[in-house]
Amino acid sequence: MCILKQIHQWTTDLCWKDSDQDGRYNGYELGDPWCLWTPGRKQALYPHLSHPEICEPWDSETCQSRNGSLQCNNKLPACDGMNATDVKNVTLRLPLSYVPARRVSYVYSLFSLPSDAECHVIAALPIKDNSQILHGITVFGCDPRRQFNRTDRAYLCNGIPTTPCQEIITGYTSGVPQTCMPAEAGVRIGIKGFKQVMVAWYNPTRRQGYTDSSGMTLYYTPKLSRFDAGVSPLEVTHFSIPSGRESYEVVSACQGDCTVLQVASPIYIILGMNHMHRLGHVGLEPFAKLKNTKNKAQRFSDSTGNIN
Repeated sequence: MCILKQIHQWTTDLCWKDSDQDGRYNGYELGDPWCLWTPGRKQALYPHLSHPEICEPWDSETCQSRNGSLQCNNKLPACDGMNATDVKNVTLRLPLSYVPARRVSYVYSLFSLPSDAECHVIAALPIKDNSQILHGITVFGCDPRRQFNRTDRAYLCNGIPTTPCQEIITGYTSGVPQTCMPAEAGVRIGIKGFKQVMVAWYNPTRRQGYTDSSGMTLYYTPKLSRFDAGVSPLEVTHFSIPSGRESYEVVSACQGDCTVLQVASPIYIILGMNHMHRLGHVGLEPFAKLKNTKNKAQRFSDSTGNIN
């Protein structure tokens, strides 16, 4: 970075300085929100959030003038089939809401999806209204047998979706900028019911005054693919990281005695990812084994690598 090349050292004054004048001081952008990092420390107190010499949001009028001739081609390629004539889209977006002055917050809102026909979701793109605090977005499907009222506001929650709304349709994190389904599969929608969108906010300095209206745009088609896609999270929720170690491995698995009750026919793994809440730096590639339990074979075919 130019600021470090000119000064050659990280100081408290440099940490509190807003070099790119985007409202976020250098330490906040580099993972040192309290300006406590010292030379010799291997890592910042938190993972960096952005670049201290690039004004963000990139597409704002203020930042466009301050970034000058700096060019950044961050446009993602369109998913296969997303621009086909039969493909429609629906946007699920939180109403503009104030972000609490606490490190991590979860908020949700309920939306309805088209129910006039059975369709497959083939792609999903995030709407990042406030990238300074946006940590993740998850779209959940709700039990069509339950009745819900569409909400016109966002509600705080503890990060766990309500019981009838726990089927994951798609999501967004920094390691998964968009969702593109393969040509052979899609996430089925169209049954009458509501969908819940949950957004996670990350505000390490507990700054007041932030607002956000992020969400997701789903692209769907009535031309059903061969396979229905779904998401199966494997979580390790409670573990301690020993101090003084450069690496620590955590393993999560779903045993064959469990999957034999859930899997009635062969499934194919098309994507695997590790979501480590800004703490992890290296993710091991997920894998699956063929296991025969009670004469029922569970066939898993992995067709992609890991996304960190």
